[in-house]
Amino acid sequence: MLYGSRTPTGPDRLDHRSAVTSSDLVVTALPGNDVLGVLNEIGDEVLGDKILLDPSATLTPQTATEHTGDGVAVRVQTRFPRTRVVKTLSCCLTSADLSQ
Repeated sequence: MLYGSRTPTGPDRLDHRSAVTSSDLVVTALPGNDVLGVLNEIGDEVLGDKILLDPSATLTPQTATEHTGDGVAVRVQTRFPRTRVVKTLSCCLTSADLSQ
């Protein structure tokens, strides 16, 4: 297992681009607000036909779930059409959902 990091240290930690280049499966273990920026730095040619698991959610500064139309996975799929994006392992509930 490899870990991509903004500040890679150690033999199993690489910069994001290097980690994705040598991987078949990518997990975006990032805040939802940061996913597209990091993936844009990695680039289309590296993400190519990879499988990308997205467990992220976009949050407001108050750490509430932000519903601004399309979710992170939809925006990633639109931006990187060759990448096989799988939205998984996240649940977005608002306080209104919980009160029902």
